[in-house]
Amino acid sequence: MRKPELLQPSMNELMTYTAEGKLKLTIGGVHPLEDAAMVHTLLQSRKTKGNLIVEPNR
Repeated sequence: MRKPELLQPSMNELMTYTAEGKLKLTIGGVHPLEDAAMVHTLLQSRKTKGNLIVEPNR
């Protein structure tokens, strides 16, 4: 990042929007860490909808 001092205020703003329901997050899937390579392939293919979550201990 060219301006790291902007990261914290921006993240605070995003979290506030999320908490207030002004920003809706779409979870496209939750996968175990073992499937990280497959998740990366899905992201590269641009065929996913929403965010993909990789959990270390599922």
